[in-house]
Amino acid sequence: MTPSALFLTLFACGRGPSLTVYAPDEIAADLARGLIAPLGDAEVNISTSPEDDARRGRGQTLALVGGLDCVECYSLEQSGAGEPVIARYDGVLGMQYALAETLERGGLRFFHPDATHVPEDWALPAEGTFTGEEVTPEIARRGLHLHTLHPIEGYYAMWEPGEANLERARAIVDWTARNRGNHLQWVALDNITETEGELAPWIEHSAAIADYAHSRGLTVGMGIQLFGSGNLQLAFDLLDEVGDAEAQELAMRGAWSPCDGVPLDLLNLSFGEFFGEEPEVFLDSVNRVLKVAREIDPEVELASVIHVGAEQRVEYNGQDVLYYTLAQFADPQIVPWVHSVMFYTLFDDAGGAYHHEEFDEHRELLLKKIQAGEPVGYFPESAYWVTFDNSGPNTPLYVWSRWRDIDQIRAVTGGLMPDAHVLFSSGWEWGYWQQDYATLRLTHTLTDWTDQIRHQWSPFGAEGEAAAALVIELVELQREALIEGRLAAWLASYDNVMELGYKLDIISQPKRPLPEEMAEMSAEELETLRQTVVEPLGVYAEDLAALDARAQSAFGASGDPWLQELADGFALNGARSAFIYHVTAGTVAGLTGGDPSADFAAAAQARAAGEVVIRRRHAALWSPYGETLLVEGRNDTIYQYGYLIRADELCLWDRELLLARKVLGESVGAIPGCSL
Repeated sequence: MTPSALFLTLFACGRGPSLTVYAPDEIAADLARGLIAPLGDAEVNISTSPEDDARRGRGQTLALVGGLDCVECYSLEQSGAGEPVIARYDGVLGMQYALAETLERGGLRFFHPDATHVPEDWALPAEGTFTGEEVTPEIARRGLHLHTLHPIEGYYAMWEPGEANLERARAIVDWTARNRGNHLQWVALDNITETEGELAPWIEHSAAIADYAHSRGLTVGMGIQLFGSGNLQLAFDLLDEVGDAEAQELAMRGAWSPCDGVPLDLLNLSFGEFFGEEPEVFLDSVNRVLKVAREIDPEVELASVIHVGAEQRVEYNGQDVLYYTLAQFADPQIVPWVHSVMFYTLFDDAGGAYHHEEFDEHRELLLKKIQAGEPVGYFPESAYWVTFDNSGPNTPLYVWSRWRDIDQIRAVTGGLMPDAHVLFSSGWEWGYWQQDYATLRLTHTLTDWTDQIRHQWSPFGAEGEAAAALVIELVELQREALIEGRLAAWLASYDNVMELGYKLDIISQPKRPLPEEMAEMSAEELETLRQTVVEPLGVYAEDLAALDARAQSAFGASGDPWLQELADGFALNGARSAFIYHVTAGTVAGLTGGDPSADFAAAAQARAAGEVVIRRRHAALWSPYGETLLVEGRNDTIYQYGYLIRADELCLWDRELLLARKVLGESVGAIPGCSL
């Protein structure tokens, strides 16, 4: 580092003492301006002696001096009262991490790409907290996969060209870095080659995002699909037809060469769901992607998605293997990323998701690769899709699940970690930002998940202390009920397309008996259902109602928007659990000769209570896209609406109650499908 530095002074009026930051060059100064911007105005000057000037500076001071020789590491040290905080680090990411932690020590939180919590009395903590301990990331590649096949916030920002969207994309890049990530990727859609005139604006938009991410130290990836035969969601695919080797190479070059103007670091190769090619064809095709990709860009990395699906099995080299695990036998330069879905972990019950009782084969593949010292990544989720979780109740269980996997991987391997942990992200409203926020931080520095929750809410005083305690209780309740008790299938919902899939034995999220299937059950089977499902649902609903009452008492009247969102999450959890309990209890009662009317009336009341919460929350969305997320509207995905539309309509709630009434013989009229 050169001794010259840029002198950045912040006078945080009304937010505590001023902060003076010394940056070693214009790049660091630019990054510092962005990081400190939430606090107030900043003044930048040049200094040739940063540490000396920091000691002479007024108020609170921080010197960015660099000088560490370890990848993305940093340290913060203060020698005594009134002395400057000295930030040493490696590279632009280490610098951002150091400055972000400094701001967080004063209570700032980078919660959401479009919103930051800034306490009114922001100030650096007292002496003794900056000890000079060197902080090094635990996992080499840590980041987010924005699932832009879904009409989420990230879709509009990353995929649709336009200056406003580019600003949102830059905010996502910065948010990822400030929460200790170093990688960002999103999924390509096929409109760029299928619709005339859309490729050039897309290249310009995507290249601008990639350039900005690189300036912040992040690597950039793009998800692409290999086979058109497995393309269910308008993804960009390389092969519309399988063809022979020559035809494949021509098709791959023709598909991807026009996109060469986007400076990508990684291609994330997936293979669709529920469809498959022959093993030899599959592997030859996968290896051919590497050949063609390296011809176009010799430096690009490739990763393959090891998807889930217990029913898709093949014989390969005398082994009976899951179809999606075939990718492990491809060229070792193509790094397998082991996928898991929803809030299920690699080490616990999988609830029947994609026909899996557990993800044991995925777990063993990941552990085998780690222990052999071979490159491998982990690719779990922080949300699934609108029928399961994402557009409804708050599910901080994901924080526990993502911690659980990392903690167990480290324990089983004796301290080893995968080379990459990239989180499959599908939206940030309803508190879902905390899944990504927490997981990015846990993959950088693994602490207990409860400590992460407490740190998250620590700037909010007594209300924050209560919030953290209640969130921890909620997670434990959700873990016991949804994973261990297998009630997730009941708290989730299903649309008419999923119902059709169930009848064809196509299972994604865990399946529960449909009302018409319940009607075919014997009296003994219905009694078993009452004992194993209805009664536990009732207990869970009561527990959530009690938790909600405590949450509303502790911070429900808070004027803070973060606590308001959390309070709404508790309230909607209570309403949803009460609703599904009474719908199910009423159905079983009616099928066994009882009167369902009281339960169905209680379900309607719970639905009404839920609607009040939903209206309040949807009037206070974090995203600038606002109403776009709630209504029908054209986009390049298969879903011609924003991802919160079904939650806003309560369509799935209405559908469940109508189906229950219908199976008991009521005339209910048309039942909404609630699908595309």
